Amino acid sequence: MTRIRFRSLYLAILLVACLVTSPVEAATAHLSESLPRHLLMALEDTAREGQPLLRVQKETPQVSRRVVLMAAFETLGWEHELALAEKLCPEGFLACFSRFLEPPPPSSFLEDPSALLKEDDLRELLDWMRACRISMRWDFSVAGETSTLRVHREGTAILEDLWEVRIQEEIEKDLALEGLFKLDEAGFPVCLRQTETGRFNLVAGPFGNFANARQVYAALPPVPGMLLVPAPTLAGSQPLFWAAIQVRNLDSLPRIRFASEMGSARAELSMIASAAGAEGGINGGFFSASGPIGTLVVDGIPLRQSFGDRSALGLSRGSPPVFGNGRLNLSLETASFRLPIDRLNELPLKDEVALFLKDERFPVPLQPESGDSYSVPLIVSVSGGFSLSEAEAVLFARGRGIESLREIGEGGEAHVYASWMDPRFDRSDIVLQAGPGIVENGVSNAASESFDEKTRLQRHPRSLVGWDGDSLWWIVVDGRNPSHSLGVTLPECAGLALSLGLQDALNLDGGGSSALWWKDSIVNLPPGGKERPLPYAILFGTASGSLFK
Repeated sequence: MTRIRFRSLYLAILLVACLVTSPVEAATAHLSESLPRHLLMALEDTAREGQPLLRVQKETPQVSRRVVLMAAFETLGWEHELALAEKLCPEGFLACFSRFLEPPPPSSFLEDPSALLKEDDLRELLDWMRACRISMRWDFSVAGETSTLRVHREGTAILEDLWEVRIQEEIEKDLALEGLFKLDEAGFPVCLRQTETGRFNLVAGPFGNFANARQVYAALPPVPGMLLVPAPTLAGSQPLFWAAIQVRNLDSLPRIRFASEMGSARAELSMIASAAGAEGGINGGFFSASGPIGTLVVDGIPLRQSFGDRSALGLSRGSPPVFGNGRLNLSLETASFRLPIDRLNELPLKDEVALFLKDERFPVPLQPESGDSYSVPLIVSVSGGFSLSEAEAVLFARGRGIESLREIGEGGEAHVYASWMDPRFDRSDIVLQAGPGIVENGVSNAASESFDEKTRLQRHPRSLVGWDGDSLWWIVVDGRNPSHSLGVTLPECAGLALSLGLQDALNLDGGGSSALWWKDSIVNLPPGGKERPLPYAILFGTASGSLFK
């Protein structure tokens, strides 16, 4: 192979790499097969800089308006919303976006989407994309049998960390065009950017990372003053996506279903919701390898002990929800002693006492193989914030409390007394402790509740639940994705809750756990595009039976 042929092949490989790592990342990579390169680059340029750059056009586009409009949405970072609109709107994404998107797409693309793209169409589309960079918003809702799904998206993809090779600056048009055609013919992705003086900069790129830009910089014919610099981007509104399940019927409580009912310690929300035949679902509170963290009451039965004084939500059929301090104090009482219970349905640590109320969702473990541990089966009754009589249980102790447990004896009887720090939680059907509480009586709450600053003040995906005086809102905010949604801090999360009219709101587990299900699919886009397995899910519109389908 000659040196010239080798160089041509090398440049072709570089060109392919540049296209794959373009500003739209993988979102429009598949569209490059159906869209002419210059057309795709016009969309990308406009999304990035607000206008198309001057590039060599070698073919007339023979594509439909619909295909180009879809490519424009994806270039702006709205690929996920495209898929949602297709699924949620019976008439398809065009009808959905024409009614609920601001600004709406150009009318010609809505009226006759199958027609081939014309020059006037492209000009209108690029003008629309420029307007979208300034402000773009979609609010959509669809009613189900038991609840309403609400979807919100605003802003466009953040196109940062892009690089270009600035080959020549401030050159006359004729000289600029000559350089453009020569380097384009050699296989370089080059363009012209007009400056404020009316002259042009000859540029190669943009490239999705510094390494690719550096490769092209090294391969270009050397020019005095040639620079490797960040590509300019037009400031746009930041991307944010949230989805919510809104429930008005207080007589219909959500159901909490556990992965253990499926024979697993944890499972994805989609698996739990699908197995239960749910209409909707969301993740719940925090958890660790040993299971849920914090107070958890399901169907009036306490299943997990409290994590300090963190905030909780309490639900009772037919009553407004309760938001408050979720601490639940449990103690074991016999005729001769009273013993505080440190853990519920999980093994104790050193010098702790744990109670297992026999429940298929939390199987009683085997006796730990340790010289400082002891367990005893017994019959307990529970009073105070609950009313349970003659429940089978097993007590575990490590260190402190072992002698007291030996006094009870196997098969003995004891009484468990439960008291809430906030008595409004008494007799609640469901109590879910998470935290922190972010809105209280219509005012943002800045209490940290032992969460560190990184958790509270950095942008993350979030899940929350709130009450507007009429409906419960179960909300997921996406994050960690500059093309789709940046996420929110907890103060910003409180601001979102207040903007929706919520009087009280509680932060739930977030990050990779944030997920929302609606009618056979996940609505949001978890970080990395993959669901995190959960110990349980909060479900809506399920059958009342205790078994999965």
